[in-house]
Amino acid sequence: MSKETHFHVVASAPRFKVRLVTSKEEYEEVLDSFEEVEFANQWMDDCYAAVYPLEVNGEMFGLVGLNKKRIVADKLDGIEIAAFLAHEAVHVKQRIMIHLYEREPSKEFEAYCVQNIFSSLMEQYKETLKRK
Repeated sequence: MSKETHFHVVASAPRFKVRLVTSKEEYEEVLDSFEEVEFANQWMDDCYAAVYPLEVNGEMFGLVGLNKKRIVADKLDGIEIAAFLAHEAVHVKQRIMIHLYEREPSKEFEAYCVQNIFSSLMEQYKETLKRK
């Protein structure tokens, strides 16, 4: 993996990393930074947000796509963006549970997991606003 590609470690599941991308170009750049990706979905132009689970050399990565082009075109506000990121955080958590073979996690573990993922995604989104 390229040193420039930065993923955030999910505090409640340290073997799982999450990264927010806001364009198809950024998504493809992240995929290209890996030597070999075992599975990757295509960027979805028609969605506001999606999770792209990746497995690389036995490590799990949750690549969360936030389609900034569509969000700007449809004039979504910060609350709507946060809601999409919260929604995708739950999907990342679901992937973590599958990866950990966890069928019945405690409610508190699930809550902390979603909180950590959502917090990381919001922090990363805040950084994209600085890059304007």
